[in-house]
Order: sequence, then structure tokens, then C-alpha cells
Amino acid sequence: MKFRNIIGIVAVILVLTSCSKDWLKPMPLSFFSPENTYIDEDGIYSAITACERNMRHLFFGSSDNAPICTQLELSDVAVFGKSDESMGLTDIDAYLTPSHIVDNSKGRCLWFWNEGWNGIKYANIVLNRLSVAAETMSEEDLNAVRGQGYFHRAYRYFNLINEFGDVPWLDFEIQEPKLDFYTYDRWSILEQLEKDMEYAYAWVREVEPRGRANKWSCGILYMKILMSNGKFDEAIKVGQEIIAANPMVTKPISNGYSNLMLDLNSIDTKKNLLNTEGLLYIVSLPEFNATDSEKSYTMRNGTPYWAKGSAIKTPAYVDEKTGATVAAANGTQNSLGNNDPDKDSYLDNDYWVGRGIGCCRPSNYYQYDLWTDAEREDMRGRYNSESWRKMEDLYYNNTGLRGKNKYYGQHLVRPDNMSVVDSIRCWFSWPHYKLWVPDPSVTSDRRGGESPWYVYRTAEVYLMIAECYYWKGDLANELAYINPVRVRAGANPLTSVTGITEVLNERARELYYEELRHDELVRIAFTYAKTGKACEAFGGRIYDMAKFSGNSDGENLKQEGYNFYWDWVNKVNGIFNRGVVLGSYGEYKISVHHALWPVPESAITSNTGGVINQTPGYVTSSKRITPLRIGENSPSE
Repeated sequence: MKFRNIIGIVAVILVLTSCSKDWLKPMPLSFFSPENTYIDEDGIYSAITACERNMRHLFFGSSDNAPICTQLELSDVAVFGKSDESMGLTDIDAYLTPSHIVDNSKGRCLWFWNEGWNGIKYANIVLNRLSVAAETMSEEDLNAVRGQGYFHRAYRYFNLINEFGDVPWLDFEIQEPKLDFYTYDRWSILEQLEKDMEYAYAWVREVEPRGRANKWSCGILYMKILMSNGKFDEAIKVGQEIIAANPMVTKPISNGYSNLMLDLNSIDTKKNLLNTEGLLYIVSLPEFNATDSEKSYTMRNGTPYWAKGSAIKTPAYVDEKTGATVAAANGTQNSLGNNDPDKDSYLDNDYWVGRGIGCCRPSNYYQYDLWTDAEREDMRGRYNSESWRKMEDLYYNNTGLRGKNKYYGQHLVRPDNMSVVDSIRCWFSWPHYKLWVPDPSVTSDRRGGESPWYVYRTAEVYLMIAECYYWKGDLANELAYINPVRVRAGANPLTSVTGITEVLNERARELYYEELRHDELVRIAFTYAKTGKACEAFGGRIYDMAKFSGNSDGENLKQEGYNFYWDWVNKVNGIFNRGVVLGSYGEYKISVHHALWPVPESAITSNTGGVINQTPGYVTSSKRITPLRIGENSPSE
């Protein structure tokens, strides 16, 4: 029985996301009720395991547009590319409204709301039940487990406040129906998270099994919170401790690749205990989770829809026939026949890159602008044929062309008459070294198998320290912490930096499909607004909190100067607000207030005994009341 089915008694937190009355139904007590489960260390760790599974779903388990893709698609590095999906993340003006966030079949903003509260629920179970389990645990073990609970609660809250802004604060286990939640101030929540993560960084063990937070992963989250609170010197100190104990990997570990980036991102190296760089993983492998592993679907979500017959054709001046297809599984009869002789050969595109559907389409910024002459030798980039793939690397392999068409067995050629829709979904380059997750259990339609996945790495810590020095105005030290990441990857060291641009560029090169890119951009946008630091990327522009989401209620402003997030995405993404239309499913548009996402309408209307504010800039946000601060009693108390 899965863990989420044995803690139904605490599921009432879902009142935040639904107006359903099912949670009012009596739940019979059983052997698996909290009173019987969370009474010792093993029981408490079962709740921590639920937190870890909840985190895994952010990256894995979704065959169409995993939640991590939404983070990329609402940022500078990618856009939503699935052209047969109505109400996808194209026209953000139309999709991202309180009434439209009703399911997760398109963008996954609702997922972050729902699963954020689920993760907080599990973490609060850990923290609440420790008093019962304390009798069976040493003080050191008790402190370490409490730190685990603080980490998982802080991780969800840090995401929520960078996605929705001010949100309810829950630091207790809900054991009965509750309809009187109140919104708390984002900055107050950050102050509490700082205290909690200071404790976690002090007490969580340095070494934990793969997939579990350790001291150093707690340190990374602690750094992000310190940076959000403007405590850059403290963050630098923590960061330097982390990199001293966990050096970046500089030589291949497991597979003998000459390409270090291929090795570092391989399944074997992610599992290998000699890997000093991986500081937090989600783990989905049968050997770790025998009954509960999940597919990554990275190749399906992040690579082009090259098998779309109407898009990939032989050149029109020949005969314009379907050019590329997925070879049938062994022994399967279809139009290609049994056991296609080209299967698993160099012509089998599916075998070598997987069968994508183009959900998460890299932006022009990520495909082209980031890779200059200084990155010609960069193993992370488009000039490296081992690490990156482009459509011209694939082959015309439709067996119907064999012996009939001179292009059979040749590399693809971009059709002259390719539509904008097909260009977006079916013809782009991608970081193969990041998304390639072979799946031995599949012989056709390869989508991405099971693997550990990096959540935090030492390389990110270098870039966070560099950013701290930027906020302090110390560009020399910013440069000193960016260059080790570049040089390790084979790029030329920079000779100077101008400010935040180099930090964001390097994060994009290094952390694609790892970092929550939207949330990081919003974190930086809030820092600009709170500190009033002049932004050199926009000619010394100064932002402030009063105008962060614009000064309207539901109006789609597209004007510079309100927040850094919108200014940056609008400037560099290259597709949003450029008149690009994804067929009948809308023009790529995004507005100032979309830096933050709307609270689902149902969460507000079902909360009949309290007040959950709508995110500023959205319809009904003018009805907001002053958010509470942690330590203040809500009106219902």
C-alpha cells in the first residue's frame, strides 16, 4: 500500500485546493492511522520518505510536460511547444488566470500549489510527531530528523513564495477539517525559514543515503534564503563551507567518457559515491525503489517531435514523403514490418536520442545566444556534437523510402516550407547530455528511463557565491567564482563581468532541467525590488516593491520597469511577445504580473472561515487584506 494512501486522516489540507466535500467524510481508524504509525524513528522516516517522493514528482513521472518543464517554459530558457494542446502555456494572458488553473493537463502551476501543500503536510507530520517518537531516539538523531522536517517544509515554502508571493503559513499538523486559513507575508515567512534552516544546517548529517537531504543540501537552501533576506556575507560563508567539503567533479568517474559533462550526467556517475558534486538527488531506480520507481520522460518532454510525419519530409523538390518514423518494437507488426533491419542501427533515431514530442522547447536564448565564440569548446553547449544534438544529426529512416528515395539513410534537411508551428515543435537543438536517460526495458518509443536526478550540485554553489558578490558590488570576486564552472566545462574564462547577466547566463548553461528557473528569476526580481540596486542589464533601472506586479487588477501590462523577471524574460527569451503564434492555440504572450502565479479560485472561495489573498495583478486581487506576520494570531484564533 502506497504511503499516501495510509495517511488519509491528514489529507484535509487539500481543502486549500478544492471545494469538494469528500474530506468531511469520517475516516475509520486503522493500523495505519498516525497514532499507530509515527511512534518511532522508522515511522517518522516514512513521512520523510513521502516528502522525498513528493519532490521526485517535480521532475519525474509525467509523460507530458513534467512540472520542471513549467518552470522552464515560464522563464527565459524555454517555451511550451506542444502544438496540439489547447490552453497550453503559450498565451499566458489567457491561461494564467485564477479560473483557468483548474487542472494539470496543460501547464503545471496548479501542481506546484497542490503538491507544495502536500509536501508541507508531510513535513509537519514529521515535526509534530517527534515528541512521540523522542522516547525511542537519541538527542542527536532527534535533532537530525527535525532538521529533515525543517528542510522539506522550507523547500516547499521557498518555492511557493517565489511562485505565488504571500501564502498561508502552516507549522502544525492538521487533524480535523479547517476552513479558516489566512495569508501570511512572504518576507515574514522567509524570516522563519531562515531560522529553521539555520537549525537544519547545524544538525542534519553530512552523509545521508542518495535521495535524502544532507547537511550540504540543507546549506544550499539556507543560502538561497539568506540571499533572499539580503544577508549576502552569511550566504558566502555557508557557500564556501559547502564547496570546501564537496569539490566539483573535474575528471570522468564511471564511464570513461572523454566528455566530462556526459559522464557527470550519466546514471552511473549520479549513483557513484565518488561523485563529490551531487549534493541532493531525487532517486528513481529499481535498485533503490524496488516497487516505487518512476520513468524520467526527459527525452519525451525535452526533445523534438521528429517523428511527426507531416513535418519531417524529404525535400519538396524530390517527392516530399514522410521522412522519419519510430521503428517498431521487436516482433511487432506495423507498416514497417517485423524486426526492421535498421532497428538499433545508426539510422534508428529513436534508439539514439529517444522519441520526443516537443513539450519543452528551448528558447532562442538557450539554443543560440548563450553559445558565443568563448564557448566553442564548452562541453555543455551547441558546438559540442557529443553533448548537444541538432535535427541535422538525425536520419531519414522511413523504411518506405528504402530503395526508392535518394535521401533514405541521409541526414535530415530542414524543409524550406516548414510552418512556424512545426518549426517550434519539431525542429530545434537540445542538450542531449542532460536529457538522455536510456531505458533498457523499452525497445521502441524510448521516452526516458529511471535515474537519479540532480536537485542541488556544487557547481550551483559557485554561481550563488558569485551572485552574492554581485549584490555586494564586488565584480572581481563575482568573476572569480563564475570562472571555475566555465573552465571545468571547457569554456574560456571570462576576463570581466558586468553584473547579473553573467550569473544568469552561466546558470542557464550549467543547470538546465535542474534548477527551478522561474523561481530563481523571481527570487532575483524580489531582491532587486527590495534592495533598490540599480540593474545594469537595463541601463541602471531601479525597481521597487510597490509596483512589482503592476498597478492594475487583471490588466495585461507589457511595459518595462515593473519587475526584473518580466523585463528579463521579455528581452532574452526571443519568442514571448514577438507575435509568434502556435497554430490555433494562441500567440506567445506574457505580462508583468505573471512573474507570480494566481492562487486557484477554488482555494479562495472554499476557505469560508478565513481570507486567502489573490496574487497581486489578477482579477479580485484588489480585495486583498494586509497579510499576517508569523507570530501574529489570525482573526480566527
